[in-house]
Amino acid sequence: MTRAQPSTHFEDWGCALTRDFTELSPDAECLCGSMQLYRECCSLKSFKYGLDSAGNVIRQVPLVEDVKDVLSEASDTFFELYGRRPGDSDLVFGHIADPTESVHASARLMLRAGIRDEFVYAFSRTDGLMPAEMNLELISDEDLELFQLYVDEYKEISAAPFAPEGVSSLAFVKFGNENYPRIRPTGLP
Repeated sequence: MTRAQPSTHFEDWGCALTRDFTELSPDAECLCGSMQLYRECCSLKSFKYGLDSAGNVIRQVPLVEDVKDVLSEASDTFFELYGRRPGDSDLVFGHIADPTESVHASARLMLRAGIRDEFVYAFSRTDGLMPAEMNLELISDEDLELFQLYVDEYKEISAAPFAPEGVSSLAFVKFGNENYPRIRPTGLP
């Protein structure tokens, strides 16, 4: 199943919305992929699954005040540049051309900040998912399981002994990251 795409619209109550959002029926199969009824699965979380008029899966997620402020500023900047408010297909954050690059940039910063390697690996593999106590109610159980799967995958691969022949790229990069501080030439970051 394709992961739900977040909506690009927001309203005063602070959730991403589409103008034609229809919440999933409680008796429908949950869109997270769990095969459970929606009422027994993600409807118990702090987000909503639904569909727009074209049948696209939408996940409404409550926004914190800081995010609402940033979106409002971005909308104002868009208006200054183009003389109109952003529409359905406009990128409000046009300076981020490739979302994948922002995930990779965030992962590099996380490593520098000392976040454990397995969490950074899972963050990258899930396109930017980072479960924390403050956001667990915003993440489906399926996505949490996927994140844990990648944490476990990293631990399994990195625990294998390093052998130059047939080594996985993950083990090779991990070996390099662990040894770079000891072998880097003077003056390099």
